Amino acid sequence: MKSTASIMDASVKEDPIKPEKEVICAMEKFMSTRYGAKIESYSQLKHCPENFMIDCGMFHVAGHWWTVDYYPRFFKYSHDNTDKVALRIRLVTETVTPLNVDVQISLIDPSGKRLVFPYKNQAYYRKNDGVPIRLVQKSKLDSSKYVKDDCLSFECQGKIVPARGPNDFGWDPVFQPEGYEQTYAEWPKEEKNKISHRSRALSLVKAHFASAGYIFQTNGSA
Repeated sequence: MKSTASIMDASVKEDPIKPEKEVICAMEKFMSTRYGAKIESYSQLKHCPENFMIDCGMFHVAGHWWTVDYYPRFFKYSHDNTDKVALRIRLVTETVTPLNVDVQISLIDPSGKRLVFPYKNQAYYRKNDGVPIRLVQKSKLDSSKYVKDDCLSFECQGKIVPARGPNDFGWDPVFQPEGYEQTYAEWPKEEKNKISHRSRALSLVKAHFASAGYIFQTNGSA
């Protein structure tokens, strides 16, 4: 798919995006996708305005269309107030049920070595949802080994969990812990409470107060 760079900024003379897509897992309930792209003529984007965005192309997974947006100079007021390179995984189609996505982004140098960023979790409720993920300060990336021969390569790997189970508590229908095949909403409550951070925190609080001699009462009974 042709990027929108040449339309949005006349200083970009040629389409700089070379998209490459590969679905590595397409199971019925749990889906993963890997999306990579090489940005050629990287220096053409040096003077683009802040929050200028390039659509790198679309892919279809979990019954929805998605796109990866590349921001050469993403600016957001923060503690450092610097321009950073950012990527956004954006939902292109409407959804009637929420989706949960864990995405991990890597920059790739010419030898294949990767700079891997931690997983980011995002929830999607409607079309065009998706928050830009700030990666690295632009000035540092410009002089790094990941920009070679005026090219930058990156890869996004994600895990998408469609909503399953009763929708009676928060994100439970779209939260599927690593190593499990069911969402929290599909689990019996007693099983969920064995690993739930809320349940474990409450148990520690109760143990602390019990050691101090406090007596808990529920529904009028000790």
